[in-house]
Amino acid sequence: MTRNKTAGSSHDRAIADVIERADKLLAKAVSAALQNARDHAVEGMAAIGQEDATPALEYFAAVVHQRMYCIMCGADPDTFADGDPEIAYHVIRNSQNIAKHYWGAEIEVYPAEQGEGDAAARSAPPKTHHPVESAVGETSSCRGGHGDLNGP
Repeated sequence: MTRNKTAGSSHDRAIADVIERADKLLAKAVSAALQNARDHAVEGMAAIGQEDATPALEYFAAVVHQRMYCIMCGADPDTFADGDPEIAYHVIRNSQNIAKHYWGAEIEVYPAEQGEGDAAARSAPPKTHHPVESAVGETSSCRGGHGDLNGP
């Protein structure tokens, strides 16, 4: 998408608002689908007398997480084939930053850039796409908005 407007224009805000509403709708739908899967498993396990074997809701969340990770990385979620390791690296780094910044995880976050290069390149934030900014044609380090995806 070619941009003719300055950042922060009313058009950009309108686009961001539409995407934010869709994000909230998606979050509600995913939560409902997780609960529905859990309820279905509860019924199925009861039907075979294995109530104690019913997976926790978090199991189904992990299944969705793994499939979404594959999709984000361009991989086939059934075979794991054809994923982009650079995207995977940034998604993992993003998760590490969230765990460290918001949840106090005592972990070392992957360096900002993989491979060789000068110190400035290694300390720069990763070049990942922010969902809203991507929709209006910009890339971002994902700082700010959407939960500070790359942490502080």
